Amino acid sequence: MPQIQSPARVTGRRAVLAWFAWACLLAGCTRSSPPEIPEFKPPPKPVALEESKPRVVADTSEPVVEEPTPEPEPEPEPEPEVVKPAGAPAPGPPEPEPRKPEPLPPTLIGTWRVSEISMNGQAAPGFDEVEMTFTFAEGGTVTMSVSGGPMPEAQTSEGTYTLADGQITMSIDNEARTGTCTFEGNNRVTLEFEEEERKMRMVLNRS
Repeated sequence: MPQIQSPARVTGRRAVLAWFAWACLLAGCTRSSPPEIPEFKPPPKPVALEESKPRVVADTSEPVVEEPTPEPEPEPEPEPEVVKPAGAPAPGPPEPEPRKPEPLPPTLIGTWRVSEISMNGQAAPGFDEVEMTFTFAEGGTVTMSVSGGPMPEAQTSEGTYTLADGQITMSIDNEARTGTCTFEGNNRVTLEFEEEERKMRMVLNRS
């Protein structure tokens, strides 16, 4: 059974505690709370070296040989499309070639110089010293001019002529002669006249 303390003893103990607290406060000896002591923990167990090393497992499988991947063949470049201009007219039929003008027939009109003259196949005597020309005009007139040789001055005679189908008729000083007219191009012509077994031949070149 617990003991019951008397009131006088309790009062005396309280007085002693109050005096002791007051004396400590005055003397500056108030004690702080005890420092916290860290909790003791045992050190971790050392790890065995054998456990820390990774285990090497021998690979008994056969090595896999990778086949080289074939390079893709380059795709052929597409041919460029020919773009036709919009609205271009369709080609029409080819134009006919222009007709070449037909060559004109040679004409006797103009002035001609006599380069050769012969009688019955023989050259006329003294002709090298004579200058002889014929001028044929439109309308059928002809003018003959002779200079040099025994004539001190040029002699001129006028007359008429006709030409058809290679046949020519000349009338000078009231003497008419009919013969042939043969063209060799447009710059050379041969006149031949025949009368009383005499044949005269003249070669004319255009002046």
